[in-house]
Amino acid sequence: MTQVFPENALLSFRKLNPAAVFLPAILFISTASLSQTTIVTDSPYTKGTTVVIPGEKFKRSAYHNFFWGKHYRKEWTTPVRVSNFYIDTAAGGLTPIGESGSRQSRGLRLKGSNGKEYVLRSVDKDFGRAFSDTFQGTFITHVAKDQASIAYPFAAITITPMIAAAGVYHTNPKIIFVPKQGPLGDQYNEKFGDQLYLFEERPDENQEDADYFGNSKNVIGSERLFEHIYEDNDNRVDQKAFARARLFDMVIGDWGRHPDNWRWAKFEEDKSTIYRPIPRDRDQAYTKFDGLWPWIATNVAGAVHLESFNYKMKNVKRFNKPGWPLDRPFLNELTEQDWITIAKDLQASLTDQVIETGIHQLPPELFAISGGKLIAKLKSRRDHLEDYAKRYYAFLSHHVELRGSNEREFFDIKRLDKGQTQINIYKITKENEIKKNPYYSRTFSNSETREIRLNSLDNADVVKVTGPPHGVKVRVVDPAGTDSISIESKARTKLSVGKKFLFDTVHTKKFDFFILLLFSAPEYKVFEDDPMGLFTKTGARTSINMRYKPQPWRTAKYMHTHVLSANYGFLRNAINVGYVGRFGHAVGPFDLLLKTRLDPRGVENYYGPGNETVNAHSTRTFHKTYTSRLYAGVGLSLRMDRHQALDISGFYQNIKVDKTTGHYVAVDHSIDPALFESRPFAGVEAAYHFHKTNNDRFPTAGVDFMLAADYVHNLKETDRSFANLASTLSVYVPLGKYFSIATRAGGAALSGDADFYHLNKIGGAINLRGYERERFSGKTTFYNNNEIRWLTNTKSYLYNGKIGLLAFYDVGRVWQPLEESDKWHEGYGAGLILIPFNKIVLTGTYATSVEGSFIQLKASMFF
Repeated sequence: MTQVFPENALLSFRKLNPAAVFLPAILFISTASLSQTTIVTDSPYTKGTTVVIPGEKFKRSAYHNFFWGKHYRKEWTTPVRVSNFYIDTAAGGLTPIGESGSRQSRGLRLKGSNGKEYVLRSVDKDFGRAFSDTFQGTFITHVAKDQASIAYPFAAITITPMIAAAGVYHTNPKIIFVPKQGPLGDQYNEKFGDQLYLFEERPDENQEDADYFGNSKNVIGSERLFEHIYEDNDNRVDQKAFARARLFDMVIGDWGRHPDNWRWAKFEEDKSTIYRPIPRDRDQAYTKFDGLWPWIATNVAGAVHLESFNYKMKNVKRFNKPGWPLDRPFLNELTEQDWITIAKDLQASLTDQVIETGIHQLPPELFAISGGKLIAKLKSRRDHLEDYAKRYYAFLSHHVELRGSNEREFFDIKRLDKGQTQINIYKITKENEIKKNPYYSRTFSNSETREIRLNSLDNADVVKVTGPPHGVKVRVVDPAGTDSISIESKARTKLSVGKKFLFDTVHTKKFDFFILLLFSAPEYKVFEDDPMGLFTKTGARTSINMRYKPQPWRTAKYMHTHVLSANYGFLRNAINVGYVGRFGHAVGPFDLLLKTRLDPRGVENYYGPGNETVNAHSTRTFHKTYTSRLYAGVGLSLRMDRHQALDISGFYQNIKVDKTTGHYVAVDHSIDPALFESRPFAGVEAAYHFHKTNNDRFPTAGVDFMLAADYVHNLKETDRSFANLASTLSVYVPLGKYFSIATRAGGAALSGDADFYHLNKIGGAINLRGYERERFSGKTTFYNNNEIRWLTNTKSYLYNGKIGLLAFYDVGRVWQPLEESDKWHEGYGAGLILIPFNKIVLTGTYATSVEGSFIQLKASMFF
């Protein structure tokens, strides 16, 4: 069955990574109680009204507000007088019929004696409820609850006069106080009594006596709307009415317009069924994001559509992001002039008096605080509405989605002069006749539109493309493969036949940009391209990474990715930059790889070749070797399946060793002086990787295997070359519920004439704990790492996730020609494992050996 409701339509806080936003701020969290909501300051039975404080819990110190924002805390903590609400007398008498509400609010559904339904929705929101169970009961949900102060507590009641004047269907919310009362019954009295609520009609089903719902005989939700639209091409959305409603959203700064916040009034007109929008839930109108951490969340951490209500909109496209799933299919026939006309008419309707009347619905105490500023901002946004309309039209026109229905249609695509393309869609009757007048018609221009995506859905439609081979690119999708398609010129026309898609474009972020302090270890993903993996790591470091992933149309797979990284190593004072580009299926099933990395000041240890070299110098810097390195490679990569990958590349490498005075390389006379000059190399490399574990972050069962080989030729001394073969095998075995064993064996063998920096190495955080990094160098190496791990779940206010311990034993050695040695180097120790919120693995280990003791901190497991 074709899915008709967009899978990514319901956007909410669950789309964010809570840890990325809140973890850095843990030291600044106040421990004041956030459990209490409405505070009653006088008797709830005084003259039918009550003085309440909507959110006393939001009263915080200036220190707290600096980090978490002032928001509307003053409005939330100011006493106001509101009317009492008794369900046995309101609206002719109401009866509770069940709880409702979203992931952020509590609600109670009520039914009147006339059969109509109403709803009580809590004024105070709990953003913490939007997070997964992993974060419940922790400081993160505590912070999220506090951030409900971004919302204006009485915003909803100010909207009604303005939206009525704008000519948009609407609810009529009222802010009321619900005292505890018998008619609520034991089931609801304790839970819902003595609280502040928003009371309004529930726009559903028959509303023929409600002119504010257009006197519609049937009101439906967005999910059913999609079903009806795609069932029959006689069912359509009134796009001008919807554009009017969306422009009104921009005036009041309501960014939360996902599909669930809309209802649709049904009307029968001229043998067609027309649906007009009824916006609901104005929780996000006038929202304010200030403070250090909210600023980071809305400007760096990906929640860019969370824009503060101000005198002007900053980014019309991003502000409207939650509304894209509806905007793209239901605003695709309007011209720029349509948008301008609607905007001008809306500006004329929203007079100064209308705006002032709306804001004066606020309690006098709140109007005195912020009423004047809200009026000024609304007037300013109204005055800029024509500009917003043009900008949003330009965005929606760049890529246009056109969708047929499950009925038969004729898509007539005409290429016109001057880069224009006209598309008309006609209904085909059961008698196989094409209707005279199109039910959709629009002319597109190259100057506005880059691509038109035409979906014919499941029936046997007719698609005809005529005219000269220029104009806007048109992508025709025939999911059933049954359409009759006639194309005079295939230029600028793309066909996707026999492919079924969801109706919404699969879309995730093209750009990932992150800065990691101390550790450059983002969430581990198997086979992820890493420019920093081209050479040895730089230890504790700051990493700046940008990942660009242009996405092919209607697929979750990326045809190419570009990863640009820059590292600065604190301990080694080393900087490097790298790039990996992957171009999917460039050569048959193979991806094309482009790789480059520059290390202006790479750092490695070198103690000389052999298994029994001496580390007797008093300073650790003596054995540091500084090199400048350039690597550039091009190759092919085959992703065999989700567990296997094969890479083959050719590369160029240039290495120059710095003859640092007082360091080992400067005093070791066995080192060829020519090594201190720039040396170019060329070679080929191949690697096979198999990875199958039960958990990428903390595996307790599974296998990881790698086999790599390379051949390197010295371009300066052309009679010198070498080959190297390396492999590792890691095995993870569970021992009951809490324990597991992890063991890894690895080694490498080099044959030929290689310089010292190309020798295989063991030591330190790479493969032999308890020793300095690159402690032993030789042509052949072997190492074995063994860990027993214990892990359990734990939960507290500050931490929820896993905590564990590990003990380890490592052993390894190198072989060098002409050296006779039977010595094996051993290291052992123990460590702590933390997996906060099950998002990232943090390990700290203490390792010791005959050469000393070392503490290692890592943002991953050792292996």
